[in-house]
Amino acid sequence: MTTAIKQAYRVKGLAFGARGCPPGCDCDPCDCDPCECGEGMPDWRVSGFAVSMGHMQAIDLSGLVILSLSLPLNEARDRWQEMIVVEEQATTEQVAALLAIFESQLSSIPAEVGEQFITERAVYTAPITCSKVGEQITLDVSLHTDDQEWSYHGPMAMRSPFDLNSDQ
Repeated sequence: MTTAIKQAYRVKGLAFGARGCPPGCDCDPCDCDPCECGEGMPDWRVSGFAVSMGHMQAIDLSGLVILSLSLPLNEARDRWQEMIVVEEQATTEQVAALLAIFESQLSSIPAEVGEQFITERAVYTAPITCSKVGEQITLDVSLHTDDQEWSYHGPMAMRSPFDLNSDQ
């Protein structure tokens, strides 16, 4: 059990997601979960939040992105690793505030994998750019850890705008 002091926040922005589907899926980008368009397991799955404006206490969170990334751990793709990635320019205080607000809502393990026992997810920082032109969101991210390398530049499916307030 984790005990935390409730802190006031207000954040607005967009929720987004996508997955690296196998051939046969016609969605571009695909955010189906599970995907019934293609055949087989995805190469990866992302679920995230782009904060257009907001704060927690006096910590400005405007313009920051936090996402959950899932990658397969083996060729059979029956075991997956889920991690949280935050923009590299975020301060320690901003990362902690983003985690306090969004961590419980971030999930990217594909539905096809089924339930997996996840105790803790590692948190990494990486260069992330998330932009919106019209109704299209584009994500540009490059993650390099001791165990994984993953990069993506392409479209994300916009899920919905959000307006979260600790008073709600």
